[in-house]
Amino acid sequence: MATLMLFLVGLIYNFLGKRSWPELLGLEGEVAQAIIKRENPSLDVVIVLENSSVTKEIRFDRVRVWINKAG
Repeated sequence: MATLMLFLVGLIYNFLGKRSWPELLGLEGEVAQAIIKRENPSLDVVIVLENSSVTKEIRFDRVRVWINKAG
C-alpha cells in the first residue's frame, strides 16, 4: 500500500511540476511562456494582454502569462 501511495504522489508531482514562476516577473511574455513550457511541458501556457477578459473556470493544466502593451 505504501508503495502505491508513493507511486501516486510521484505521478501527481510529475504531472503538476512547478506551478509558480515569480522569477519571470518583468520578462517579455514570449520568453516567460517558453521557460514555463520548458519547465512543465504538460501545461497550456497562454499569453494574455492585461485588462483582457478571460474565463473564470479553474484549470490545473493552464498558466496565464499576463503582459502589458510593451510585452
